[in-house]
Amino acid sequence: MVTNDVQKIKFSEEDIAFINEHLTAIENRLKDKTVQLKPSEAKRFGKLGTENEKWSLIVYHDVSLVPQLMPPFVDAKSWEELEKTRELLSTFTDRFKTVTQLLVDSNRLIGFNIYKKCLSTYKNAQMLFDEGVSGVKVYLDKWATHFERKPKEVKVNPVK
Repeated sequence: MVTNDVQKIKFSEEDIAFINEHLTAIENRLKDKTVQLKPSEAKRFGKLGTENEKWSLIVYHDVSLVPQLMPPFVDAKSWEELEKTRELLSTFTDRFKTVTQLLVDSNRLIGFNIYKKCLSTYKNAQMLFDEGVSGVKVYLDKWATHFERKPKEVKVNPVK
């Protein structure tokens, strides 16, 4: 069962230092070689989706085979460099997505296990309260707020 794998999710001080050092190095290296668009800026540039990417690769390939198709104002060397850089960034992005998913999944599994431990503790406190152990009710009341149902907000559409 996958929940048993939570025991292997441990990091030594050496692991933490290594990961932080290398992440910092990657961030510093990328900082001056990449851009970060604000949301308002990102809207100005179209995303090269799957279909457009295929089409642009076909055009690039065809122009590489038949150079006279290239408009005189388009710099072939610059285009080639952009294609190589885009492919490299796509590869990096895929690798970072894989690493990110590993971290997200591990964090989810840990969170699930923590929540189960909290539920067990809450149930134990209920049992202790039922047995008359003093001082437990304060914690039960505090923790019980987690289970209170909040009323759903109903949105009313204005009549036209």
